[in-house]
Amino acid sequence: MKYGSILWVIWLSLFLTACSEAEVESPEHLEEIYLVAFDVLMAEDTALNSGMEFIAIDFSSHDELTSQQKEMIFMDLESAYDVEILEATREELEDAGRFDPNTKVLDGVVLQLEEVDFKRNGDVYFKGSKYSAGDGAIGMEGIVTYDKGIWKAKDVEMIWIS
Repeated sequence: MKYGSILWVIWLSLFLTACSEAEVESPEHLEEIYLVAFDVLMAEDTALNSGMEFIAIDFSSHDELTSQQKEMIFMDLESAYDVEILEATREELEDAGRFDPNTKVLDGVVLQLEEVDFKRNGDVYFKGSKYSAGDGAIGMEGIVTYDKGIWKAKDVEMIWIS
């Protein structure tokens, strides 16, 4: 009887541990992961956000997002920052006249994730940038991790500034 109880407790412990640490498939949560990374970029060097009329997202190096996921990202960013959200590269914005040609300062910021790497443990490494002007830009890297039902950033650091 005692032996059976011990086996039952061990089995229950293993079962509950497996359930509580169920692996979350990162690619299924791309929009949440990207939003965490974009929020990290927006929170750093907020002077770059001053007077911004738009946030442009440069997805040119990533094609894994569906149009629905992009739309969710745009809606969340628009709600959080109350500005126009565009999908455009810096060059496209310059061609469209969305910057001051004398100062080379954009009327907003461009966010780009240059690298997104899914790790075996479910974490996601990112390297990204926020650009407002030639002398107003930052680069950051960090980890997006799933913790207690929420995607959040950890181990974030600025890797360059101009």
